[in-house]
Formats: sequence, structure tokens, C-alpha cells
Amino acid sequence: MPVDEIEERAGFSDLLTELTDSDIVIEVAAAAGARRTPELAPAQSFEKAVEASYRALAGSVQVQLETVAVLEEVAKRSLSLWFRVHARGAGGGEAAGDTSDASLHKFLARGTLAIIAWMDGSPTLQLADLQQAIRVLAWGTSITTTAQPVLPSSSELVEAIAAWQRAKGALNAGDTARIITNNGAAELDLGKRIDDPRTLLLARKLVNHSADMIFVVEMPDYQATGQWKLKHGETRTTAPPWSSATHTEPPPSQMLYAADTPSGIRFVIFPVAGFTR
Repeated sequence: MPVDEIEERAGFSDLLTELTDSDIVIEVAAAAGARRTPELAPAQSFEKAVEASYRALAGSVQVQLETVAVLEEVAKRSLSLWFRVHARGAGGGEAAGDTSDASLHKFLARGTLAIIAWMDGSPTLQLADLQQAIRVLAWGTSITTTAQPVLPSSSELVEAIAAWQRAKGALNAGDTARIITNNGAAELDLGKRIDDPRTLLLARKLVNHSADMIFVVEMPDYQATGQWKLKHGETRTTAPPWSSATHTEPPPSQMLYAADTPSGIRFVIFPVAGFTR
């Protein structure tokens, strides 16, 4: 390509000024001193994390990411993926109405940035705090009165959070990752990790501390793995049963495990102070 044509091409910063509410850019840069730009596979892991976040936030609306451009900047040792989001209603057709479509795209972008901010900045990592932030964003973008999506459940958020953790783990030490939208941007803290996002389902604030949290034991630990399969409403998780034989500290919150047996129901109750079995 002639030099004059290269000079006339818009730089990456200029291209960002063309972003719309339906666009999202993932920028991955190699660590200082690296000889090559990051591979495509790690960047695509962030694409999967964005998709998981959008699916959780969109509810019954189907979202699809269309690749607009892939830009490799050799001087910066960075790789950028530019996507455009398409939303389809529960019936499979395009989301109806320009206003509702614009509100939905704003909500998806801001909600994804909220998930990142919560993952990397929350000192307590309470899902209830993230859900409240998303609820405020939904009202702020008028999404609850136009497209009316179902706000994400705890399990859907945990799936998205797990995807972000896998994406972070795909990069090398010293690499950086940034998410850019028309509604804001965020640089991920790659050093901040949530080792097992499923534990977030158990780290809940109890408004009524005198109440029990009930988990149905779907599968006892027949294989002696130290993990029981538990169910609370629509939420499924695994956790080791608390026992005075193996734990000296009190259980973190009131819990009640109930396991179906041929003779009825067997209960294991773990109060805040002490325990009974």
C-alpha cells in the first residue's frame, strides 16, 4: 500500500468516534517488552464473556454479535475486535421500535460495564448489590417501560462472571484488556480473580438473620468427594456440608439442608450460633 494511502487511513482512536450504542470494542494489548501482539484466541474469550453478559441482561430478547472489524496495531502490540449487537425479540423478529431498540442497547452496554466494575471493585462481592445496580440502570435507560426485559437471575450473572474469569485467565501476565462502548469504557483488572464464581450464590445478605436459608440436597455425597449438590429455588450449586467434626468455626450463615429419603425428609440445620443435626 502506498505511503500516502497509509497516512490517510483513520487511526483506531478516530474509528472509536464512529461507535454507536449497538457497538462494542474489545482491545487486548500485550505486556511491555512483548515481541508480538496477542493471539486471536484470548481476545475471542472476551467476546464469549461479552456474549454471556448480554444474554444474562437481555432476558427473553435474543442477542447476536456481528464482527465489524478486526484491527491489529503492531506498534502498540494490540488486537481489537469491533462487534455490532443485533437484538431479536422472543418471537425471533428484530426488536420493535427505534426507541426501545436504542434503550436496550444502552442498557446492555451499561449493564456489562456494571458487571465489570462490580467484579473488579466490589469489596464484598454480594450479587444483591450487582442486581440492584442493574435494576437502577434499567430504569435509567427506560428499559423497563419499553422492551421490559427480565432482570438477570443470580445464576445467569454467575455464568457471565465465570466467563469473564476464564477470559482473564487466557491472557499472559502483564497483558491488558479494555472494553469500549459508546456509553463508557472499562479496563479490566486482570489480577483480580474470583476463583470459584459458584460460591457467589452462597454469599448472600440475609435481611432477616433469624430466618433459615433452605437448600434441597439433590445428590448426597455418595462418592466421598466432599461436595453436595444443592438446590435453592432455581439456583443450583455445590458446597461441602458443615460438620463439627471437620470445622471449628461456626457456619457463616443460617443454613438448612433437606434431603429426600424413602422415610420422608431428613433435615440438617446449621444456626448462626451453634448447630443441631
